[in-house]
Amino acid sequence: MIKSLIFDGFTLEDEQKFLEKGNSFTKEFGDGEVIFHIGDTPTHLYILLDGIVHVENLQPSGRKVLVNRFENPGTVFGEVYLYLKDQPFDYQCVASRYAKVLLIPKEILLDTKDQEEFQEKMKNNMLSILSHKAYYLNRRFLVFAEGSIREKILKDLKQRLEREEVFTFYGTREEWASLLGIPRPSLSRELVKLQEEGILQIKRGKVIVKREDLDRGLDELEA
Repeated sequence: MIKSLIFDGFTLEDEQKFLEKGNSFTKEFGDGEVIFHIGDTPTHLYILLDGIVHVENLQPSGRKVLVNRFENPGTVFGEVYLYLKDQPFDYQCVASRYAKVLLIPKEILLDTKDQEEFQEKMKNNMLSILSHKAYYLNRRFLVFAEGSIREKILKDLKQRLEREEVFTFYGTREEWASLLGIPRPSLSRELVKLQEEGILQIKRGKVIVKREDLDRGLDELEA
């Protein structure tokens, strides 16, 4: 059974029936392989089953800017554009190293004729997903709005630490800097300072932070 908010309240039998009637399918993508391009017409809802995907914006210079990074199995993406009339994707989505993705055709989500028994649950689940997405984007804006690089880093880590006592960032420095909208060298310099102050640890390229140390760093910002 797929552990995803889109199937909340579904039994295993319901889930299988829905996917079979909708001609959904899984597809594996290799490192850097594009899942959808900028300008593509949305045709599917995507659910990450395994691996990592990046949502990227391509600038006129050709530079790629990381917009989001999904690594949790069950994550739904590409859903917003399904409900916008004639709106192509403004971003591209690519696999990072490897990704296995479930693709659900747009028609089966929007056309109620063949899936009436599932529509109410699916509608409520999609509303919840869109609400979570809006909440996430609002909170990301709070990070971007911070004035200093240190504030951006600590506020970002605070959001990531909300449901656990210790957080480890497994992405690259370049990916994290892009998500924060800051230069990678500036991120690295600030991380070194934060490690020297005992607020976080850098081990084998991974950034590890404990809630109590992060709280101390945030208290120092407000002092």
